[in-house]
Amino acid sequence: MRVLVIPEDFRKDEQVLKPMVTAVMGAVGRPRAKVTAENAWQEVEVWVLAGHDLPLEWVWTEIRADRDPKEQYFEPLARLKGVIDQPAQGRGTLALQAARRYDRVRTLCEEVRGLEDRIRAKVG
Repeated sequence: MRVLVIPEDFRKDEQVLKPMVTAVMGAVGRPRAKVTAENAWQEVEVWVLAGHDLPLEWVWTEIRADRDPKEQYFEPLARLKGVIDQPAQGRGTLALQAARRYDRVRTLCEEVRGLEDRIRAKVG
C-alpha cells in the first residue's frame, strides 16, 4: 500500500509526517506501507476557492499570488457562505462543494494536475 501526504511546509513537516504516518499505518495493520510526502505549492484552501464561484471583484491571479490566501480570501468566503462558525471554519462543507467541481479545481490549479499525474504514474 502507498500513502501520499501533502504537507503545507514540506521542509519541516515531512520530517514529522513520514515517521508518524508510517507508525499509524503500522498500528492499523499496514506496517509495510510506503509513505511519501509531496510538497504543497499552495495552501490547500486555495484549492477549495478554485471550486467556488467567487465574488466578481476577486482576481484569481491575485488570489494565487497572495501570501496569506486563507486570511484574505478563504475566511471571507466562509463568512459569505455562512459556514464560518462550523468546525474548521467550514472547510469540510466548502471542500465537499469544491470537490464536486473538481474539473474546475484542476483547471485553475496546475499543481493539482501535477499531483494527479504523479499519482497516476505511481499507481499505474
